[in-house]
Amino acid sequence: MSKKIGVIGAGAWGTALSQAIALSEKNVLLWAKEVSVFKEISKDNTNSMYLDNVFLAETIDVTNDIEEVVTGCNTLFIACPSHYYTEVIALIANHISNDHEIIICSKGLRESDGALMSDILEEMIPTSPKIGVLAGPAFAHDLASNKPCMLTISSTSEGLIKSVNDILSLESLRLYHNDDIIGAQIGAALKNVIAIAAGISHEMQLGESVHAAIICRGLKEIERYCEAFGGNKETIYGLAGLGDVILTANTATSRNYNFGKNLGKGMSTKEALEAVDGYIEGLNTARIVTMKSLSQGIDLAIISAVDGIVYGDISAEKVIKHLLQRPRSHEWL
Repeated sequence: MSKKIGVIGAGAWGTALSQAIALSEKNVLLWAKEVSVFKEISKDNTNSMYLDNVFLAETIDVTNDIEEVVTGCNTLFIACPSHYYTEVIALIANHISNDHEIIICSKGLRESDGALMSDILEEMIPTSPKIGVLAGPAFAHDLASNKPCMLTISSTSEGLIKSVNDILSLESLRLYHNDDIIGAQIGAALKNVIAIAAGISHEMQLGESVHAAIICRGLKEIERYCEAFGGNKETIYGLAGLGDVILTANTATSRNYNFGKNLGKGMSTKEALEAVDGYIEGLNTARIVTMKSLSQGIDLAIISAVDGIVYGDISAEKVIKHLLQRPRSHEWL
């Protein structure tokens, strides 16, 4: 099998990863689902639909044939949006061997049942490839522009961790590692909900004090959820949790934060979605996690409140009053 590295998904993050791999002087083959994106990258070395104002390395090869990527590349970075994961894995499942390395680069949960992306891989792929999760606080444009970034690679396979470190060898990119693929995925997914909450509070002019409290207590909720499903709470206070929350809950570059700001202005969920360019991972994640937390008896006040606001069950003003009037408790519980 060739030494070329495969990236599945030519959205902003997949394109940025391809750029980082190419700038690390590795051969990369990028799969673009949209024919228009495939043609633009092939012809102009740009992806104006998802990653504007970035000139891509000429060494990035692009294809519209997903089978070509899977059969021609031993290491695969899967960077498609989480709501397409089942569809994409169905296309590649029978071409995956035990020798493949699969790195999950998406941040979300399966809409139907809240399954992690790693669960989907294990359910649908008949072989046993090595699996890792790449997560952390890095916007696609920063990574593609070769600005300093830090990410974490999570895997129980030391060989996969070494492989990813060798592939992403940019001097501007520092990688850390751990063995907690569950915690890494949960932190990466749930931080989007906290970003929505932060955006709501910002636009309601509740103050920086509340903003800080939302991040702090939101992390505690992510920790509870993580532990309930077998993850390590320490992971939530690393790059895949705390780091990513700080990034996405503080800047207008974050779609989830902007979506929350639109809700805080009084827009309906439909209006808030229309005003933001791109898919809002935190929208479905809030509903999934709220439903699963209720069935598991996990206290997630902030995440559940976001779900209530998004789906029109309660107003943002009433949520604030409700959260402040909750029974006082020990901080670590």
